[in-house]
Amino acid sequence: MDRPHVNVKKVQAFFNGLVAEGGGDWPEAVRAGLETAMRQMKWRADAKRVIIIVGGSPPHAEDVPTIRKLVAEWHAKGGVISTIDVSLRLHEEHERMMHRWLYGEELKQVSPLPEFYKELTDSFGEIAHQGGGELLTLGRTPPSCATSSSSPSARSGEGRGAHRPRM
Repeated sequence: MDRPHVNVKKVQAFFNGLVAEGGGDWPEAVRAGLETAMRQMKWRADAKRVIIIVGGSPPHAEDVPTIRKLVAEWHAKGGVISTIDVSLRLHEEHERMMHRWLYGEELKQVSPLPEFYKELTDSFGEIAHQGGGELLTLGRTPPSCATSSSSPSARSGEGRGAHRPRM
């Protein structure tokens, strides 16, 4: 199945305008976000029902069984859930900001992403896989690679940081 053309600049502009609020703890309120999208949004009858979860932390552990059930129900009704992991971008921004604050100069090289972010990649990968979507990891490849293409590798997400986990 061919994927529709995505206007990457328009999507990037939309995401650049978002501001994260609330929280204060490490895990994300993924269950609450899914429930809102599934039950409170007004979906047109003819709409392609696609939910995209964007985050830099995994869901609350106690919510994982409910999330699995919600994702399975959504996908069984023809919906799709994809995920976007922004942890690398957040990590890089945080390190650069802290370095400027501490040393008054720009950081020359960002440290590798800490291992604890693997929990995020695993959970977002599982959600995307069960939801019939894809996991996209921002910051792993240059933005010029994140364009639509007709090649099989581009459609599968290879070269764009997309990941479909093996179960």
